[in-house]
Amino acid sequence: MRFTGRVDDMRPFFNQSDVFIAPFTDTHGSKLKIAEAMAMAIPIVSTTMGIRGFPLIDGESVLLADSPPQFAKHVVSLLREPEQCMALGSAARKKALSTIDWSVLGKRLVAIVHATQAAL
Repeated sequence: MRFTGRVDDMRPFFNQSDVFIAPFTDTHGSKLKIAEAMAMAIPIVSTTMGIRGFPLIDGESVLLADSPPQFAKHVVSLLREPEQCMALGSAARKKALSTIDWSVLGKRLVAIVHATQAAL
């Protein structure tokens, strides 16, 4: 584990990572790092609060842990099982592409604008 402080571009750090951990117990606002990890197919271990608002499913596209022992167990498990890492990361990326990709969000925005115009 390495603490870097502020960086201009997270991609090199994601590319060097085996697992993205999100031990948030209280969250507010957007969690862009979760979205970035999803987009880059980095397997995620998070608390339930850490992925709030994202369409991730425990055991399929994320591993959820709401206690320190669970968290450690999941992280170690992923580090020992590269196939599970790849499967979890791939599933998270698929979710990102189908739900939070700019093309998907753009279509949703256009639909909202059209619905608003029609209602006027």
